[in-house]
Amino acid sequence: MLCALSGSVPESPVVSKKSGHLFDRDLIEKCLASEQICPVTGKTLCIEDLIPVQAAQTVRPKPITATSIPGMLSHFQNEWDELMLETYTLKQHLDATRKELSQVLYQHDAACRVIARLTRERDEARSMSQLSQGHYADTSLHTAANLSSSATMELEGGQIGASLLARRGGASGTFVGQGATAAVTVGITQRVLDAVTAKGKELSKLRKKRKPPGNISNLDDIKTFVEVSTASPHAAKEPNGVTCVGLHPRMPSITVSGGMDSNAVIFDHTVGREISVLRGHAKRLHAALFHPDDSRRMILTASADKSVKLWTHRTTDTDYAETLTIGNSSDQKCFGGEVTGIAVHPTGDYAACSSKDGFWSLASLSHGAILESIGGERKSKSQISPCTGICFHPDGLLLGVGRGSPQQVVEIWDVKTQSKIHSFEGHAGAVLGLDFSENGYYMASTGTDGQVKLWDLRKLKDIKTMNLPGRTAGNCVCFDHSGTFLVAGGGSDITVSTVKDWDQIKILKGHSKDVTAVRFGPGARGLVSASLDRTVKLWGVD
Repeated sequence: MLCALSGSVPESPVVSKKSGHLFDRDLIEKCLASEQICPVTGKTLCIEDLIPVQAAQTVRPKPITATSIPGMLSHFQNEWDELMLETYTLKQHLDATRKELSQVLYQHDAACRVIARLTRERDEARSMSQLSQGHYADTSLHTAANLSSSATMELEGGQIGASLLARRGGASGTFVGQGATAAVTVGITQRVLDAVTAKGKELSKLRKKRKPPGNISNLDDIKTFVEVSTASPHAAKEPNGVTCVGLHPRMPSITVSGGMDSNAVIFDHTVGREISVLRGHAKRLHAALFHPDDSRRMILTASADKSVKLWTHRTTDTDYAETLTIGNSSDQKCFGGEVTGIAVHPTGDYAACSSKDGFWSLASLSHGAILESIGGERKSKSQISPCTGICFHPDGLLLGVGRGSPQQVVEIWDVKTQSKIHSFEGHAGAVLGLDFSENGYYMASTGTDGQVKLWDLRKLKDIKTMNLPGRTAGNCVCFDHSGTFLVAGGGSDITVSTVKDWDQIKILKGHSKDVTAVRFGPGARGLVSASLDRTVKLWGVD
């Protein structure tokens, strides 16, 4: 009697009541454990249908190959060959499965990218629809106003109506020439986005090919920095103090400083005399800087009077006059709070402004119009985190915004989509100053917690924290253009550190009150500082 499955003599024979076939008990029970079907007939079969068969116990004879050593070796060789063939087959199946898995994962990743792109396009379409609806509403309101007042304004040789600033609830503005006020929100058009994108690609490509300049200061030069010039260009009467300073892009001995006296002063440190005083703001200045493009001969100032003013020269370098005000006038308001900072975009045509109402705005310098105001939502005034500082990434595609309490973070915004893409948390107080390194990899920030934090924009984390002398509040921080050194102002001291090693190599002492602004000159061959002690100082190698 032979097993119907194995074809060999069964050790424990059983017979099926339904089919009459003979099986080995162990073998048929294993088959029925997976499914209750007879493996021979395909009909239903269970263990209860099996009847044991009484048979004489016989000793199974050894195969001929197992009766000698050469035969056993041949038997083992055959088993080894079968094992290797089975292993090879399994490896083939494994490789095929891996390829299928890789293909599936690639398709999943592609699907996620498509979904993300479609979601972004949907959000952009919704935003454009909302902006269009707001534009039509503003146009209707302006038409009604024109019917009653017949007020018009000229922009690029054409007639356009002043639209209401819907986000802030401000009034309409006018600008028709020197000293005019702009309170117009025209939206970030595709032309603006194309200009920003093209400039970002251009700068990114140039940065990869750029070689470090050979005339920058080295460590030994920095260690020998001393005070080479001191000036007190602002009024001595209370309140006094210098709150901001900027360097001329071509002549680093010329500075423009803003003070608590509401004036901006252009000063030539080579001859030690005042060049011009820019009067027009009603309150203290928070920012004063030369336009990075010297051919434009422009100065920008931001004030606690909730306005930004543009000043351009007339006939000589000393003849600067106010040509445009973005913000406050007698009956208009564009910013909802004090303007705390200005950053000029690498295109030179736009500037970002931060204000204490929690919004940052993108403005056109050529049109004198606010294109858009962006900020976080909040439920009450107690939840407002003022924008305390602002800075463009070197490529101009990202924008860094410092926040005061209660958030105390540094936010990174996408300029093209006006969306916040990351918040760096870690400061224990309001963030007062921030700056990007020239290679675009690092960002530095400082604040009232008396620390300077270095952030890696690739890893999105804090890579170094440096304490300012005495843990005094830090008001300002700045990289030099080569990305070799970092300077920070904390208390009355100025600290210079190396990039990457982040070692403090020099502490400059000379101010008697808090340092409010520091800037490196070309090639890090000098730097300028401003302080509440009413002085502007130049530092360099004696």
